[in-house]
This record gives sequence, structure tokens and C-alpha cells, in this order.
Amino acid sequence: RRRVRDYLNALEPILRAQGEAIVERLNSIGTPSRDILDAVQAEINASRWVQQIAAASRPYIGENLADGAANGVRLLPAELRDTVRFEFVNPEVTRWVDSATTRVANTVNQTTAIRIRYIPGSALEQGKSSPEMATEVQQRIGADPARAEMIARTESARAYVQGQQEAWKQSGVVTGKRWLLAPDACEFCRAAARMYNDQPVPLNQPFFRQGETLTGVSGGKMLLDYDNVDGPPLHPNDRCDVVPVLEGER
Repeated sequence: RRRVRDYLNALEPILRAQGEAIVERLNSIGTPSRDILDAVQAEINASRWVQQIAAASRPYIGENLADGAANGVRLLPAELRDTVRFEFVNPEVTRWVDSATTRVANTVNQTTAIRIRYIPGSALEQGKSSPEMATEVQQRIGADPARAEMIARTESARAYVQGQQEAWKQSGVVTGKRWLLAPDACEFCRAAARMYNDQPVPLNQPFFRQGETLTGVSGGKMLLDYDNVDGPPLHPNDRCDVVPVLEGER
């Protein structure tokens, strides 16, 4: 919980500053035109935001991955725990952390763009001024600790679960994984658990591949477009987990 709070505190000022920069850009434009759409998108896509979000995320993703690895070892049979020495500098682990921090930063920017994409076009059609647009943007993406907390909580959980799996890979005795359902799980997580409890997934394979559509137990549809799903979280604030399957187990 402390690390999630620290991650939140590192991330929230960056998101607030990005929102303020977009508002400032809008306020600097005199007569609104179709170019205003490009101006807003250019500010969102400025490389400094990706760099700052990635830099803020990296230490907490790394720490949560290491915590997950330690717990992954604890989940092994007692007689095997002393034989596992998790190596954080393992090239596969390092690549995952690098990829995760970049993915988080790019996804946060994409979400910001989605949150406000309709505002400039709608405002132009209604004849609103640039300051009026800026006010709408400020209301939409201004100070929003809840968003920063959701990102921090979800990405911390993702790194933790990945850490467990990296430890299992390095153990040499874990061959598969099962989806461990949270008590308050949604229909999609329940569908995932139902699919993979009796038939575990090989440790080096994802539960679902990016681009697949998952049908929930109530018939809902979820497009899995973020990344391959190696384990929970399947969605923001998901509290499911994974458990190891040892060689010879089913």
C-alpha cells in the first residue's frame, strides 16, 4: 500500500502538469480553427510527458516486481524455496521492466487523448472560444487523483504478478500457472478462471493474446487490447492472482 501511495504521489503531479500545459496551449490560441485539434494532440504527444511518466513509473514497477518475485518463491513448496535465487538483473526481467514503463507512459497519453478528443471539435461546431475549450478540458482532465491512483494500483499489481512468474521461471520447477479468482471478481475474471483452472497455462505462455475478445460469464465482451495477458490484472483494479503449477501437477 505504501508503494502504491508513493507511486500515486509521483504520478499525479505529472498528469496535473500535462493538463495545465494543454489548457495553456488552448488559452494561447487566438481565434479557434481546425488547427486547434493538431495543437492539442501535439501537446499530448510531446515526448517529455512519455519520458516523465516512464521515469516516475520505473522505480515502483521494479520494486513491485521484486516483491512479487519474493512472494513467488514463498508460494513454492518449502523444500524448494532455498534453491531459488531470483536475479533481478536477468535480461528477460530487465526487458520486461523497460517494456512495462514505456507501455504505461504511452497508454496514459492515449487515455488523455481519448478523454478530451471530442472537446475541440464540438466546441468549434458550437462557436466556443479557446478559453471556453480550455475550461472544458480542465474540467475533464484537471486534478484527478483517482485516475493516478487507478494507474498506480493497476500497474503495481501487474508488476507484482509478473515478478511471481519471473521467479517461477528462474526456479526451473514450475511449468504452468492457474488463474486465482478474487472474491469480488467480475464476469470476465470469472470466465478466465473457469477456462484455466482445470487446464493450466504453460508458464511461458499468456492466458490471452493481445487483440483477443474475452466473453464474460454473463455474456459481456472485453477486447484485450493493452498487451498479452500473462496474468492479472485483466482490468483496472483487478484483485485476482496466479498460482504456480509444478512439474507433474495438473
